[in-house]
Amino acid sequence: MCPAGIERSLGRDARQDRGALIAGVHDSLAAGRFEEALARLPPTPLASGDLELAALRRLCLARSGRVSEAADLGAAIAARSQEADDWFRCAQLANALGKGGEALPWALRALAVAPFSPRYVEAAAHAALLQPQGIGAAIEALRALPLPGAPVTAGWRGDGLLAAQRLPYYAQYDSDHHAHMGWVTRLRRTTPDILPAGAWRGGGGLADILPAAAAIRDHFQALPHVEFRHAAEYAAVRLSCLLVPEGRWPLEFVSTAPLSLGQRPWVFWFDILSSLFNPFASLEDMRIDDHCPWYRIVKTLLEAPACRAICSHYPRSKGFIGAFFQSRIIAGKTRHVGPCDLGAGPESPAVATGRRPAPGDGNRVTLLFTNSRAQRDAGFYFRGGVDVLNGFERLAGRFPDLHLILRSPLPATLSQRLRTLAMEHPRIRWLPDFLAVDKHHAVMAEADILVMPGPILYRNGVTEALRLGIVPILGDPPGIEEVVEDGVNVVIVRGRRHRMRIDPGVPELTANLSGLMAATDRPADPAFFESYVRALEALVAAPDRRARLSRAGMAVLQAGPADLEAFERVIAEAQHPPDAGAC
Repeated sequence: MCPAGIERSLGRDARQDRGALIAGVHDSLAAGRFEEALARLPPTPLASGDLELAALRRLCLARSGRVSEAADLGAAIAARSQEADDWFRCAQLANALGKGGEALPWALRALAVAPFSPRYVEAAAHAALLQPQGIGAAIEALRALPLPGAPVTAGWRGDGLLAAQRLPYYAQYDSDHHAHMGWVTRLRRTTPDILPAGAWRGGGGLADILPAAAAIRDHFQALPHVEFRHAAEYAAVRLSCLLVPEGRWPLEFVSTAPLSLGQRPWVFWFDILSSLFNPFASLEDMRIDDHCPWYRIVKTLLEAPACRAICSHYPRSKGFIGAFFQSRIIAGKTRHVGPCDLGAGPESPAVATGRRPAPGDGNRVTLLFTNSRAQRDAGFYFRGGVDVLNGFERLAGRFPDLHLILRSPLPATLSQRLRTLAMEHPRIRWLPDFLAVDKHHAVMAEADILVMPGPILYRNGVTEALRLGIVPILGDPPGIEEVVEDGVNVVIVRGRRHRMRIDPGVPELTANLSGLMAATDRPADPAFFESYVRALEALVAAPDRRARLSRAGMAVLQAGPADLEAFERVIAEAQHPPDAGAC
């Protein structure tokens, strides 16, 4: 081989070795083996100027709880880097240590590059609010930056029902979802203002609203079990909701997470209990009780007069939410309203053209696994994606007409074996991209069985399936009994509840889903998996049983005029409450 060929070969081998090293580190991180991940990396990658490996080491240190070391390394990276994300990470780590003064210059530098990044806005606000001596210096520094001003206000009325779900800060909460936004778009007696993404003020409005955010921080700090650092973090993370354009909206519709600081009256659409504390507590290791600062802050916001009503999918949530927060006030403002799944009713084109109330294609049975609307890696694992792929592989040989639609991207940490199975098996249809509502329902209409064997109840996906006559096979997450009935309209497989527990009487919410994130090849709960495969096998082999379950699901879970009327009534009462003067 000529010298040039040898050089190319050595370069290729080095790139492959580096790729294997980085992949191994990410695998160790996904499995929660943080010290193992660190051991894979060189101890001083910055000595050779390797910013990529240094950033990976910074991540490993932070994930292992060695935040001070991660912050030191982050500052060294930021000083050498021209990437705004490295400056942001430096600010983020300094904020985590309570060092707002050190964080602010880096946060502002990142914000100047990307003033409409919610993460960068949050980091700058957090740094400012962490400074007990005042926010004056931060405001002055913000005003010195060449940040864009207020957005153009054309395109909305400014005096109807505010719906901010399409603004950038809502993106991580999957809140622009047709299951609740459907009712907003169908309102007859109230005009909704569904703001476009470009209406958000971003960093250009931060200096104007920091004084209000500081006052909210001080209010939170006065609550039991809430320290200054907790109050500053909560106010900073939620501060983006103050950056909507100015208007005279009498009411705001807030969904999924309590993205309001009480700046105007609001109605909250409740979905999953753990979402109330997102992103302050992670499902990988969550413990929420009445001594938790996030519990105290959220309870205060939900009890406040500005929160006019709480809508819930769940019939018994009035008692449940009130009991969890030990609050008659919260219980008294909670209303049951069925979700609106646009295009998922029996009259929809998807049902008329594709749905089979009873098997009609010979022996073909199609399974459907679908990730969340946001399609994150965690959603794949938390919904049971590893169990689904392994289960399909187990049963595909016995049932030659068994098919799987996999509507989800594949996580970066997923094993090569399962990745190859998903991408190359001739009877798996892999749909990694986002689908609009009509296309999503058209895909769903091809399925016979929804497979979602996870430890969390994702009600929207389950009810969509039922309305289309698809039979769900599920795990046994808390709250499942409120939505469906085992053996009547779904099949429930027991054995997941140890991963998430809700006890409203204590009150306590605990979750430990790190094991699911770490199980990237074989199922995290082997005994549950075997039960799931047996239940799925029996369901696939019983077309008459599937038809019975399908008819039962379609019969009991159809949204109708009564649900829309209930939502209209909630909005009307919230806009004109009897004691509006008290707000």
